[in-house]
Amino acid sequence: MTDIKFFFKSHKGLSIIILVYLIFCFYFTSKINHFLLNSKYRSTAENSAVFSDIPLLENESYSFDMEAGNSNWSGITIFFDRIEKEAPVSVSMQIQDEDGKVVFAYSPDAKDLDKANNYFRFNFANAINAKNGNYKVTVFGTNINLKFNTETNTPAYKLYGNLLKKLLIPFMAIFWVGLIFAGFIVIYIVYIKQLKPEQLFLIAAVLFGLFFMFIMPPLTVGDECRHFDTAYDLSNKFLGIKSTVPNQMMKRVADLSLVPADYMQNQNWTKFNYYEEIWPHVFSQLKKPQDYTLISVYPYATRLKAYILMYFPSALGITLGRLLKLNFLLTFLLGRFFNLLIFIFIGYYALKKYSYGKTFFATFALVPMFIQQIVSYSYDSILLSLTFYFVIAISAIITEKRIVSKKESICLCLAIFLFASSKVIYFPLVFLLLLLKKENFTSLKSKRLFLFSAFICLAASFVFDFFYKKMNISLFNIELIVAANNKIPRASSVSLTPLNAVIEMCSPKWVLKNPLKYAYILLNTLAERGNYYLITAAGGYLGWEAIPMNKLLIAVIIGLFIYQLFGTKIEADNTIQERPIGQRFVTIFIFVFISGAIFTSLNLIAPPDFSNPVIGSVQGRYFLPILPLLYLCRKNTDEPVTLISKNVFCIQLFVLIMIAIDLAYRIVGIY
Repeated sequence: MTDIKFFFKSHKGLSIIILVYLIFCFYFTSKINHFLLNSKYRSTAENSAVFSDIPLLENESYSFDMEAGNSNWSGITIFFDRIEKEAPVSVSMQIQDEDGKVVFAYSPDAKDLDKANNYFRFNFANAINAKNGNYKVTVFGTNINLKFNTETNTPAYKLYGNLLKKLLIPFMAIFWVGLIFAGFIVIYIVYIKQLKPEQLFLIAAVLFGLFFMFIMPPLTVGDECRHFDTAYDLSNKFLGIKSTVPNQMMKRVADLSLVPADYMQNQNWTKFNYYEEIWPHVFSQLKKPQDYTLISVYPYATRLKAYILMYFPSALGITLGRLLKLNFLLTFLLGRFFNLLIFIFIGYYALKKYSYGKTFFATFALVPMFIQQIVSYSYDSILLSLTFYFVIAISAIITEKRIVSKKESICLCLAIFLFASSKVIYFPLVFLLLLLKKENFTSLKSKRLFLFSAFICLAASFVFDFFYKKMNISLFNIELIVAANNKIPRASSVSLTPLNAVIEMCSPKWVLKNPLKYAYILLNTLAERGNYYLITAAGGYLGWEAIPMNKLLIAVIIGLFIYQLFGTKIEADNTIQERPIGQRFVTIFIFVFISGAIFTSLNLIAPPDFSNPVIGSVQGRYFLPILPLLYLCRKNTDEPVTLISKNVFCIQLFVLIMIAIDLAYRIVGIY
């Protein structure tokens, strides 16, 4: 007991951290308990079904039988369309048990129905204890077409109730014990075992990386459909497979089962509710025989004209899955897994080799948005891994006044060659090399040789990319393809050169001619959407910005980031060393320059009166490669005290546990 008291006294703040963690454990336990008591376990309203209409004109009714399939019903959703939009509408329901006793009856207010689109959920104040027999459900309606599933011969409905039945209490007990055990493991490895930051990073990156890799539905990360097709096309090149049909690519028939057939219609992949269809679709397709024959098909979207080296790991994963004849899901996950492996290797190597800013860089690389991009097919995965290493290496070399070895020179030059032209707006990161001093080399000659080699690699990156694209990449316009396949008539129009149009404001030429107007637009954008960029960079909205995460958890992640920039305490015995103003100025300039390039390269969206113009299409994840630069702008170069670093890592890991639960709840909870 004395040892425990001494432990908590010597680790100030840990008691508060544990208390907050337990509060979140209780919160998510109650939330998941509520979900399990109200989960969807029967549905006749699937998108793949064939529907007809049952008109209910003037308080007419339609009755159908429903078998008891669960001991507790908590609610039911009925789907319908209005017959006349302007006319009043009413929907009510009555449920009778096998003995004819009414167990539920409700007529919602017209205001509640007006809020509904084409459905209404009837919630039961007390769960209906439906053990055996049939229940008679009667729907009364005015001015509605009740949706009728012709396959099941019943109206379209979704029934909710206790998914686990009698196993609910044991499951919740195991879940709570699991959370407590996970918290104990975090305290053990951080405070008792006192693992180093790189070791903590390795454990967290493996566990949470694998979790994100499996939980995120296929092709639901931003632009992942395009990146997947690009990686698959590269896999075809590895295997010597060519498509004989223009604008098409070769795929295994089984690999077309990744997403439902209407995936690309009306941008379904950007809608949170559409995620409901993907995992059930995948699991249903896995039950069918896998057809590995190759056919020529149109890509999901447009294959990207991107730096092909960024797709090597994911393409290797796809190729391995195809050679081993794995099913379409395992093949897809292998591509994600190879990207994760590259990140773990590079991140662990960088954190182990360099001492400066370990806690900051390690926790930054574990924010939800960073992890999501790493385990996707996006070229952001390799780009973030390489820029992460590059910034850590340069910042440690200049801060610790290290001598750049030959091995480091090769690694830095290789990183430059790989990431420089992958996204052109990030290549100015290379100019961090200007912060290197003569003292960082054995001689002035070796410094010049290194800088010369680095800029040769920079040029070689763009040259390689240019010639590869010219020889091998062709773009596909998915809208034209879909229109041609479905024979959709397209209106003809006269092509005109844009003159005095909003599109002119997108060009760098307009920005140079109108610097004050652009400055106003830029500052107005930051004022209107700056908070959005910060939240989305941390992972406030995952997937195609369609999965909203717990705001308080995201606020904690942002708070940790800001705290490490400005609020950390320095070791008492250390002599505080200030970073030279020149280094800080160059770093800030690079950060601002790249940020400006991000905004300038994207379109301007403004109301017709131009009274409140903002730059659209910018997302928080675009700033992930440059946000670590802010750590180099700190006035002092000393590291925070060890205890502070442990507390930061403990909070980060606790938050990641909660984020994992929240993400699983939001993806699984929509079913």
